[in-house]
Amino acid sequence: MRKWILVGLTVALLAGWAFCQEKPDPAKWQEYREVKMKMIEIEKKVMGEDTELKQIAQQMKELEMKRKARLETLLSGNQEYQELKKKEAELRPQPPAKPMPKPEKPGEKQ
Repeated sequence: MRKWILVGLTVALLAGWAFCQEKPDPAKWQEYREVKMKMIEIEKKVMGEDTELKQIAQQMKELEMKRKARLETLLSGNQEYQELKKKEAELRPQPPAKPMPKPEKPGEKQ
């Protein structure tokens, strides 16, 4: 009985703590996102100009591919993982189809 009381009090305290946390200001959050996006643009530009960074990025890409392949090999025998993987593929939302361009009529200019 005492354990349940302690659990209940702990949950109540955690819920109260979470509720009292300060909510982020939407304007400040938007400004943060804009600053972060500008930083990422500058980083991409610099990375595109530096050969050493390009090589490092290529090595990271190759290592990530090796990691995924190794992980897939190790998980190929894990029945639970394979079932979850199939379910995840079924649940994954498909990107919207791109609209087909309208066929041109003879004599029309775009």
